[in-house]
Amino acid sequence: MLFDQKCLSIYTLKMIYRSLFHSIMSYGIIFWGNLPHSTISFKMQKLAIRIMMGCGYGQSCRGLFVELKILPLASQYIFSLLLFVVNVGITLPQTVQFMIATPDIEMTCICPRQN
Repeated sequence: MLFDQKCLSIYTLKMIYRSLFHSIMSYGIIFWGNLPHSTISFKMQKLAIRIMMGCGYGQSCRGLFVELKILPLASQYIFSLLLFVVNVGITLPQTVQFMIATPDIEMTCICPRQN
């Protein structure tokens, strides 16, 4: 085990996670987040969470993401896309149509621009 939970607090482990993994994962996620190879990044994210919490390989990470208040890769992708749309909203036409597609979710959103 790389990090022993007995020696480091959860706060310190999350800070290490954010500096070593999350910063690299979230860089350019709006461009590569829906590619088939993003599953490799998700598996690496789950491995990092399991190491932080001292869990075995077969244990589900769903509850661990909630407990640590960390977004899984697909959720981080959707969040980054929505932030992108909000940040460039000034240059968008009157009506914006975009599609969000992840392995679990596929939706088309039509958003009227508000002045």
